[in-house]
Amino acid sequence: MSDFATDWGTTYNKANVAFSKDINTGYNGDRTRGAMLKRLLADALDTAGVAKTLAALDKIDLGSGSPKQKAAQPANIQAYKTVFAKFESETAKSVKEFEAASKLKVTVKDKNGYEMPTEMKAAFPDTYRHLKILQTEIKAIAARAANALAGAITTEKQDKIEAEKNKAKSKVTGADDAANAKLAEIANEAAMKTFLLKFGPSFKSSMAKGAVAIQKIKSKPDLATYNKEMNDAGRDISQNLVNIAKLQADAKFKSTKLAKALPKPGPLAASITPFANGARRNLPPTATAADIKAALADFTALYKQIAVAYADVISGKLK
Repeated sequence: MSDFATDWGTTYNKANVAFSKDINTGYNGDRTRGAMLKRLLADALDTAGVAKTLAALDKIDLGSGSPKQKAAQPANIQAYKTVFAKFESETAKSVKEFEAASKLKVTVKDKNGYEMPTEMKAAFPDTYRHLKILQTEIKAIAARAANALAGAITTEKQDKIEAEKNKAKSKVTGADDAANAKLAEIANEAAMKTFLLKFGPSFKSSMAKGAVAIQKIKSKPDLATYNKEMNDAGRDISQNLVNIAKLQADAKFKSTKLAKALPKPGPLAASITPFANGARRNLPPTATAADIKAALADFTALYKQIAVAYADVISGKLK
């Protein structure tokens, strides 16, 4: 089962540490500005509904590995759908509050003593960055939950694909190049069918993970944070682009509705490869702050290009 509530709690608690520090220290020693910040963050910090629904989702078993799980899965899927709908509603409210809080202006005194409305990003950069992390993290958890639900809903179809693959492979005889090529063809066809089943939720989840990685590295742009966050972020997005290219090149699948509707990955697939399994997935110990900054800037720019190209997939319009 999932552990979404713990993941959210960890992120929320880290954000609260940053918020409390800014609230207690204020702006340039002016603690009255800290009190003002506390009032401004009040609505954004109320995420009890998010925590409650995540805890409820974590209690629902979507697995189908055992006969008992398989028998319970239909009822569990329905229960999950009900709780997930409530979670989506709570998430929408929290995302709106995080976004609004990050755009607020705080009245602070400049060096001449004049009170000036100042953007949150400039007045309290740590608070601003953690609001961004909370916003992207809750979206990423929502995407992962949706992906888990999609996987459970398609269990029967996935089982059928697997059974058909094994049946076809059992009919292949010999161990020569021709036989190996046939086995590879069978495995590839099964992989493409599985990819099609869960493409939309999977793609959205990978992009949401990438957005979180960007914000966490911006918050703490050191080597350890970069390598930890980028380790999966680039790889998951890259894998989806690779699969799209395979889908559009495969004789059996290139005429499908999805293959025709999806933009061709083109240079985007090649550009993200260094972040997926190349030199920029994990930077070396000798990497400088400038190296980390440059790598993050390049990944962020590339991420934005992919987000624009596949906006219809991320929005759910195309799946």
